[in-house]
Amino acid sequence: MYWTWLYKAVCVIIFVLYFSKISSQIVTGGNAQYGFIMPHHPEMKSLIKGHVKSFDLFLEFPTNGKQEWHYRYNFPTWGVSFYTADLANREQTGWALGVYPYFNLPLFSGKSFRIKQKVGWGVGYLTKYFHRQENHKNIIVGSAINAIVNLTTSAEIDISKKIKSRIAFSFIHFSNASYAQPNLGYNLPAASLGFLYSFGNTDTPKNADTLADFKTTFYVSSIVAGGVKEILPAGGKKYPAFVHSLDAAYRFTYKSGVALTGDLYYNTSIKERLQRDTISVTDVGIMQPGVALFYRIYFGKINMSLGMGTYIYSRLKDDGIFYHRFITRYQLNERIFLNVVLKTHFFKADFAEFGIGYHLWKK
Repeated sequence: MYWTWLYKAVCVIIFVLYFSKISSQIVTGGNAQYGFIMPHHPEMKSLIKGHVKSFDLFLEFPTNGKQEWHYRYNFPTWGVSFYTADLANREQTGWALGVYPYFNLPLFSGKSFRIKQKVGWGVGYLTKYFHRQENHKNIIVGSAINAIVNLTTSAEIDISKKIKSRIAFSFIHFSNASYAQPNLGYNLPAASLGFLYSFGNTDTPKNADTLADFKTTFYVSSIVAGGVKEILPAGGKKYPAFVHSLDAAYRFTYKSGVALTGDLYYNTSIKERLQRDTISVTDVGIMQPGVALFYRIYFGKINMSLGMGTYIYSRLKDDGIFYHRFITRYQLNERIFLNVVLKTHFFKADFAEFGIGYHLWKK
């Protein structure tokens, strides 16, 4: 499995390099990583047999200065990464694989030294996961297909004009957002050492002489979304869940802003959980109104938010009063945007939201 995955990743990289215009800059490279599985639940400890050895190959491309956010972020790069990890327990946890797009944002840029922050998420695959007969001790994840999220802070040092070394600290997360149980998820912190090679023109575009003055923006949006989730025991029914949010956002710089949302959740799994505890509840009674505060960053048509909220009312007490949301949005036009959210209760995923939003008012 490992070598097949690695072979396919190398073939994709060679194909892109061969058919690309070599006059434009393309960076490729790899990182060898050494880390561990965070045992954020006591029952996970018996599954951890050693350190996690992982490797990723990537293709990375520069931004070209054709959009204003390229200048505002000091020409970040973007790319696609192919990730593979040996989870140190071949029989029960197996291998973790992933493919994800990412941004690499410059935090500090010197003449031959740079510090960057990588943010990416995509599709992950686990070779071993919970199965009632074949792998009942794996209480970490209940499905092969998962989301993978990567946060990496790295330092790059120039060896030559085209070759660079990279040391980094990363945090990688695998989860199916409670689509299938169990879903404790993998949290994989790691240190890494890697090398990069640049093809084509290695010159960075020059900064614009002047940029348009930024005007603060206030807007109100309406978002509707839904998803499905499973509750324990594993292998049971999929329950639909819905949310309507009113989002009041203030963008105070070109890069960032804050938002306050009013959320109304209708999660049908709550009724089943309460009935198991012999608590009678109506369909209206399972609604969960809440308010949440977010920090938001903008990359052209894409923006991302991370925030924490509290339920104003909830008959279900087991999950606590706080919830968290990681939001990614893509602006389709001036008014309409796509909305993808991972909702959690601290480190425990609740469900993934997929929806659409509309700017009701903007000033």
